[in-house]
Amino acid sequence: MTALVATVRVSHTPIQDNHLFGYQPTDSPVVLFQQFIQGTPLPFDLCIKEPSFGGLLAAAMFVPRELLLSPQLLTVLQTHELYASCSWPALAHTTPALAQLLLGLPALFPSDLSVEEQGQRLLTVVTWLCGYILGDLNTGAWPQIETVSHNHYRFDGVADLKFLVLSVFAQGALKGCLDVAGRRFFFRKARASWPGWPKFITILQKRGYAPEVFDDFLLETNQAAPLSLLQT
Repeated sequence: MTALVATVRVSHTPIQDNHLFGYQPTDSPVVLFQQFIQGTPLPFDLCIKEPSFGGLLAAAMFVPRELLLSPQLLTVLQTHELYASCSWPALAHTTPALAQLLLGLPALFPSDLSVEEQGQRLLTVVTWLCGYILGDLNTGAWPQIETVSHNHYRFDGVADLKFLVLSVFAQGALKGCLDVAGRRFFFRKARASWPGWPKFITILQKRGYAPEVFDDFLLETNQAAPLSLLQT
């Protein structure tokens, strides 16, 4: 990796410096990539509004710019666009290692980090991303999930919940139930794969199964919730 040719920082305040390239949360790293490869004049300093994966990827492109010459970068950019459009279940269609990066890296930047610690973590993340893109993209493996019955799965062990569900999606499932360490989770890959999801949540609430809804694709309920509700 070459020496740094740019500076990067994170700022939660409005960007009002003409000498900085300001990367906003709604920006796409693909647009920045296009500007780079088309020779658009850009400042040598980057300020990302928040450390989303897109912002961190922009930082990786901004610093060691030989990254722009790697055809593997396009794979990561395309995966990010799919993730931004379809949310985290779409990561079942990428490599396990890239899915873990997309899910995990933004969590390394809580809002209470000191400027010094933020800078150290940013450099670490850029190094990880560059190592991944310039190395072997087909690394890592999905966890081994036991299939109990149709749309019913079980995992014995400790792992990130979304990563476990992604491993089920990677097998071709569109919806189902996953039991992990005495906890029961219901999931769907997309709104169209379980249109009755809102009704399903209402039934869980009315029957006292105490669902905790994480997002449009994943919820937790108690073990008493019957698998027959998958047909809702």
